[in-house]
Order: sequence, then C-alpha cells, then structure tokens
Amino acid sequence: MRSGLTRGHAEHYSDQMPDPSVLDGFRFPGPLDVWSPGRRLDEGSGGRLIPWIAARGYGRWRREVEDMMERSMRPVSCLEHLKEYLGKEQVAYTTTEHPPRYTAQELAQIEHVSGRLIAKVVMLLADGKPVMTVVPGIVKVDLDAVRRALGAEDVRLVVEQEFGHLFPDSEVGAMPPFGNLYSVPVLVDAALTKDPVILFNAGSHRRTITMTYADYERLVRPAVGKFAKKLASV
Repeated sequence: MRSGLTRGHAEHYSDQMPDPSVLDGFRFPGPLDVWSPGRRLDEGSGGRLIPWIAARGYGRWRREVEDMMERSMRPVSCLEHLKEYLGKEQVAYTTTEHPPRYTAQELAQIEHVSGRLIAKVVMLLADGKPVMTVVPGIVKVDLDAVRRALGAEDVRLVVEQEFGHLFPDSEVGAMPPFGNLYSVPVLVDAALTKDPVILFNAGSHRRTITMTYADYERLVRPAVGKFAKKLASV
C-alpha cells in the first residue's frame, strides 16, 4: 500500500513524530503502533497500525477515531456475514426482525407461514464428525436414514454445548443452514425442496431470512435425500 507521502513530506515531519501511545494527552486503550515514513502500513503491527500523520490530529477528531476503532474491533454478526455472502452471490432475499422465537413452529407462527417452509437446522455427530441436517419445521430427523445415507456406524443428536463453537457468530441454536460457510457438510430433506421459498434463522432468534430454495441449493450444494420422518399436520 502506498503511503501517499513524498520524501519531502517525510523530511518535513521527521522531527514531529508523536509518542505511539499518547496523542494530544489521550492514551490509547491498548498497544498501538504508529506508522513512520518509509514503513509499510501492514508491517509488524498486528493489525493495530495507524498512520502517524493521522494520529497527530487525533485530538481534533477523537470521537471519529474512537468510533472507527470500536467498529473495527466489534465481532461481525452472522447476519452481516450472510448479507455480504448473499450480496456477493447476487441472491435476492428479505430479512425480518421479531421477538425471540426458539422453535421452528414458533417461528412459523410469527412469520405467518406454514411450518413446512421453515428450514430447521439439526446438528448431528456421525462417527464423531459434525453434520448439519436441514429439514422442514414440522418434522424430525430420521437418525437411521442419516446413518444409512452416510454409511456411518453411529449417528446421534448433538447437544448445544457440543456444537456452539462451530458457529461463533451465531446464537446457540440459531445458526443458519449454510454449513458450507463453517466447513460442515449439509444434508437436506427432500420435502424442503418442494416449495419455492424457505425461511431460517439468521444467527439470531430475533432475525429471519427468506430466500428461494433454488438459490439456497445453488450456494450450499447439499446432499438431498429422505432424512426426516413423521410429517405432522401444519
């Protein structure tokens, strides 16, 4: 990255270098490094390097700099990740916000849709490896069907404490059905493919995304089969 400063600029400011940690009487909350002329912006800073010429004016723009630092250190939410991903893939979708809903049927009710449109995520362990199954909200996963499809010896449901670390940007139990974004294989029940749209949690029990199943399948490329049983009445 070019610094934008000429040699003449560097010589002019060489005797005005600020203390890297104290600027205009304010001490930064943590170790910072200040760029100096002739040094690359990404050199040895651990991601906390700031241009020293900008730091010289820190007192005048303190609030703006603090806001920028806070945004840069704030964890990115699942919804932000999904919006970036779907936008990059040119996928049409809608998002809604609502009071917390913790089951597929509760989500269907507040969204005023059939439970069969809810893409419910159920996490499994197949021979000790995580697998994401995605089924309509009105059914439950058929563990024997999954075991046969995978050729696994042991398949079991996973408790929330066992898989939460796989989805660090999501609330536990609200991860989206995009296992491909988390390096987790995805199985989709064939019944979910029969309707044109699906709805699912967007990393939060308060946020939902609606998109076409065709776009979802194109992006995720799941294994599709019969992985659910005991369809209930809507």
